[in-house]
Amino acid sequence: MNLTVDLLIKEALDMQLPCYRLLENVDAPIMGYWKGDRSDFDLSDSEDGFHLLSLHEEYLNDLDLFQWKRETPYSVRGIRRSPEWYGIVPDTTETPGFDDLEFTGTPLNGLKAISYPPFSAICLYGSGKVAQALNDQGLTRGQYQRIISTQYNLFQEYVQWSDENFCDLSDSAVRIGGWTPYYPTQDFYTPPEYRFIACSSIDAEPWYEITHNWATNLTRVESHIT
Repeated sequence: MNLTVDLLIKEALDMQLPCYRLLENVDAPIMGYWKGDRSDFDLSDSEDGFHLLSLHEEYLNDLDLFQWKRETPYSVRGIRRSPEWYGIVPDTTETPGFDDLEFTGTPLNGLKAISYPPFSAICLYGSGKVAQALNDQGLTRGQYQRIISTQYNLFQEYVQWSDENFCDLSDSAVRIGGWTPYYPTQDFYTPPEYRFIACSSIDAEPWYEITHNWATNLTRVESHIT
């Protein structure tokens, strides 16, 4: 059995996930704020702290990104003097909901969209047909980089299709939910216990990726330079 672009596209359609595209100045509900201030944000422990991103809890719950229903917004803070340090604003019983807070940053309006898996995710988590096609070439699911190097045209055909259909960051300030992107510099694709929360492109460089680990209940915030 051959691994073909038609098989890849069929798998992608079966594996699609809902997501939200967050943009500036569109006619849609406000789902988040980029930078600026959050009215209850306490920076007293660090004069260099700043608010990076806040997301509306209702839409995070809609995408089932956490093990529980959130009652408060999801906010990320950073430390200016330490570009590699970011943290999640902790919730308390006194934390207001998103609609009860005031923000001074850039409002981001959200539109429902569809996210298709990257090539590596199809190889790893696709149906038995994908596993059989890989096996017939003497490959395991985890050897997707071999396919990229030996069947580059196949890989490029899928990338072209996904670029035309995938809700990526090229036309969004922030994307919430959906499949975690795969970057050529990665040694392996993000493990399934990590739920993709958001990725930004609003300030271009650096851009930020936020994932939540269901196994440890910890969040990872990474900055990238392309």
